Amino acid sequence: MKRIVLITIIVFSVFLSLRLATAERIKITGEYSYTYGDNESLVDAKNICYSMAVRNAIESYKTFIVATSTVNDYKLIKDLIQIISSGYIEDLKIAEETIKGRNIKIRVEGYIVTDVIDMVLQREVERLRGKEIEAIDDNGVIKIVNIVKRVRGSDIQIDVVIKAIIRIEDYTEDERAKVCIDYYDFRGTPLGGDCKNAVTYFTRGLIPNQIKTLSFTHVPEDTVSYRSWLLK
Repeated sequence: MKRIVLITIIVFSVFLSLRLATAERIKITGEYSYTYGDNESLVDAKNICYSMAVRNAIESYKTFIVATSTVNDYKLIKDLIQIISSGYIEDLKIAEETIKGRNIKIRVEGYIVTDVIDMVLQREVERLRGKEIEAIDDNGVIKIVNIVKRVRGSDIQIDVVIKAIIRIEDYTEDERAKVCIDYYDFRGTPLGGDCKNAVTYFTRGLIPNQIKTLSFTHVPEDTVSYRSWLLK
């Protein structure tokens, strides 16, 4: 009996190894052009442009198109894109960047392992349909417009791009001035989180329609996905 179990384990291990070894790794690319206004900095505009280029790369993948073809919930699709971009694109980089006046154009490229991404798409579409996950939020004071993941060596940084809806320099003690983030591992288990006050982070506060970026640097090592949200 033990011999049969051992043989079964060996056969399964060999099958799994062959499956992973033969898994297709394909290249995806996406680009985006963005013209920023007077209330935006070049850094913030680049973050938005980069994030949208990554989104376009993900949306160009044929299995993503098929998996979301029957999904009419724009927010669910946005959540799904964030999950994929936060940990399932390998060797993601900026292939081309041009700046002309206030116009920025960025083209990104990266690689996805088809077996892995197909499994993630199926799992996450089913999960997100059953449970709404907020990634972009609006509390009447601040609006989260984008979330960008940065990798520097072994360090991970999450940049949350916000837009002020009203003047918030008088809201230092107001909880609605806080921008929060939660981290999850590959099972969806919470790993912790953090909150930053937008007024104290930007010492001069924010004026209506101004766009700024808050950076979260103490990201747990096992983080695969995350969500940013606002207090109400």
